[in-house]
Amino acid sequence: MSISELQSIYNKLKDIKDYLVKVGPARRQKSDTVQNKIIEAQVVYSRLEFTSSDIRKKIENSEISADSLLTVNKLINDIHTLYNKILNLVICKDDSDSKESNKLSKMASDNFDLKSAIALLPVMTGQEHVTLQIIDSIQLYSSMLNENGKKQLIEFVLKTRLTSSAKLRLKSSYSSVDVLIADMRKYLVPKKSSVAIQSQMFNTKQGHRSIEKYGAELERLFVDLTIAQADGNDEMYQVLLPLNEKIAIKRFADGLSNSRLSTIIASRSCNSLSETIRTAIDEQLLRPDDEQSVMRMKQNNYKKYNNNFLEIISDPIIGISNRNTYKVAISREFITITERHVAPNIADVALGDRAVIAVHTIAILIKV
Repeated sequence: MSISELQSIYNKLKDIKDYLVKVGPARRQKSDTVQNKIIEAQVVYSRLEFTSSDIRKKIENSEISADSLLTVNKLINDIHTLYNKILNLVICKDDSDSKESNKLSKMASDNFDLKSAIALLPVMTGQEHVTLQIIDSIQLYSSMLNENGKKQLIEFVLKTRLTSSAKLRLKSSYSSVDVLIADMRKYLVPKKSSVAIQSQMFNTKQGHRSIEKYGAELERLFVDLTIAQADGNDEMYQVLLPLNEKIAIKRFADGLSNSRLSTIIASRSCNSLSETIRTAIDEQLLRPDDEQSVMRMKQNNYKKYNNNFLEIISDPIIGISNRNTYKVAISREFITITERHVAPNIADVALGDRAVIAVHTIAILIKV
């Protein structure tokens, strides 16, 4: 659903961009139809904010696979690029009449438009993702307005977009959009503890989850950690993002349930966490899962031992050293270890010199 919505946004913006290119620079500055197309582009682009919040929820709930994340990221980047091209077409200078073109393009973006504001800015609900949507939309729309338009935008936000509790936390008026946004981030968006997020990331392991779900959680955690550490500083965010991603890549490899796969991934030089996740998934598909072979009792795993015993050469994952042997007595349902022939390391079993073990849970020596 998220990918199809993103594709729909991209296709509609592409149609608008193609139309603006077709009509030419002169008509772009004078046609009412063109101005309607610009408003339409703003409305379509605003849908990205709603879709992004839905995607964030799905990432938090591990509902998006690594492949889908790559597609989503590409579509979002393409949408941003396409929308910027539309804006550039609107504000570009006409070489044949640069002054008139510049004046008209400025008029197209300077004035506050109520319909555009309503379409771009959702009403606050108290949910964090909605508040972040409003902040992003304010930043977007204010960049298209002159000073008078920005003042009208501030009034519009304070009077119509805030909840009662939000109005109590903010001032009744603001001199600039930047100050309004700063206060909204400070008082309306709950701060996350970078220490707590970092601790959670370092303690995250795959467990019984799929690689996709495990990777999706680490992606969410390292992004949240970067946001918390940057504390609204965009330059700091850009510096911290690659550093935290390297930490997340190492944590991903260390936390994999399959120790063999963990070693393989740690030896690779992946440039991003998404690439690391994709590599782990590919390796899992190409190679049999060691953990799934633990319980298999294959014919070629046996050999004669002193003409009295058959020795099972166990996988390392079972927890019994290879080629360690036992004398056993077999009853109807259990095998009783009566004597250690060679003192092995059975830390994973920890049953002592005499113990009863379910027949299919451990590599054994069967008396013949």
